[in-house]
Amino acid sequence: MGEALAILARASPALSLGETIPYDPSTVTHTSPSGSRRHADRRLPFVLAMISAILASGAVAARSPAAAAPDPRPTSAQTVQEGEPADGQVDLFDLIAKLRGADDAPAEGPPDAEDDDARLFIFPAVGGSPSVGLAVGALATITDYFGEPGETDLSSILISASVTTRKQILVVARSDLSTRENRWRLLGDWRLYKFTERTHGLGSDTSDRTAADVDYDWYRLHQTAYTPLWGDLQMGGGYHLDIHRGIQLATEQPPEPLSSSQATRFDATTSSGVSLDVLFDTRDNPLNPDRGLYGRAGYTFYREGLGGNSDWENLQLEARAYRRLPTARRQTLGVWGIGWFTQAGEPPYFDLPSLGWDTYGRTGRGYRAGRFRGRDWIYGEVEYRTDITRNGLFGAVGFFNASSFSDSDTQRFQRWVFGGGLGARIKLDKERRSNVSVDVGWGREGSLGLFLAINEAF
Repeated sequence: MGEALAILARASPALSLGETIPYDPSTVTHTSPSGSRRHADRRLPFVLAMISAILASGAVAARSPAAAAPDPRPTSAQTVQEGEPADGQVDLFDLIAKLRGADDAPAEGPPDAEDDDARLFIFPAVGGSPSVGLAVGALATITDYFGEPGETDLSSILISASVTTRKQILVVARSDLSTRENRWRLLGDWRLYKFTERTHGLGSDTSDRTAADVDYDWYRLHQTAYTPLWGDLQMGGGYHLDIHRGIQLATEQPPEPLSSSQATRFDATTSSGVSLDVLFDTRDNPLNPDRGLYGRAGYTFYREGLGGNSDWENLQLEARAYRRLPTARRQTLGVWGIGWFTQAGEPPYFDLPSLGWDTYGRTGRGYRAGRFRGRDWIYGEVEYRTDITRNGLFGAVGFFNASSFSDSDTQRFQRWVFGGGLGARIKLDKERRSNVSVDVGWGREGSLGLFLAINEAF
């Protein structure tokens, strides 16, 4: 699950140490002329074709025996055996044990069914930016099997909390849990923010010089449950609640066009809805895949009758594909695509899609979270991953991403926004393949960011 190491990182234009904190316009509700929706819908076939191509190419890579080098690891979906062969592999705790002169080598052979498989890691988090000041906090990650490792997928939980010198509070709890024998899969995203966000308006043509800061309190509860339908295909539903309170401009004189068309219109908004969801997952590891496919589609109905301010609907599509390259040293190519489309109604401004405000805050490395936002969003990313050392302790990545957002008037998608960068990896847990990630990303208008995280971006 590629969660960020500190919650504040991406709130800073120059430094990003953690989870994404997108700069969204507070409760500004976007309005659009009737009939203009058809322009955005013309891009939908393109996105569907793009995601289909990703799935098709990934399927060939995942299922062709010649597409990947021999690998002793299991290839069943998300099966990460605790004791699977890791000959010569070294992780951060092996290194620490060696420096201390201790023998910390794990026992050989498969894990005992009675053993406690839980892994808990706790990290301090320190960061800062002009908008939040100095922030300190902590992040905890937990991985465990809630059944036999060979029959049950790995579950993971992230909990992080930070406070800042400007009296801001950032608390996040995210979970991806699989019950015994994968009978149910539960995905959760819970947040509590007392925050200041910088917004630039809608569309991907906005300038970095046109911005306004907005204060608000944000409460989120997103919970989705899936159950197997056929093979690796799962179906389910969820509940999604986003509440913004105390929305007010922190910028006294916001520049045009923010002051005239996108100033805060409400001091509070609520979006409450239910979703129908489909999930397809054949990855060999949920934290750091070498091969396999991941696809997700969800349609959410937000309704006043459920406690929201307005009726609106959105469609979210996501696809990922991974291919292990045929080399002796571990090398993997990953591709990621997202499509987010408002299908009906007028969502609150802060509930519109925004770069870096995805569930795990990992889109758009190279930009501050919230730098771009729109009624609709198309996103693509490719990443190359390799081990630097043969023991797998150190690795590196290179990545490139592209985004396009629709504007606030015509609903047409604007120009593509590109980002890219390089990163280093340190193996945190060799059996579950989790990493400590350090990435440097570049973007438009001189945007530069440092991103520290646990596990991969996707």
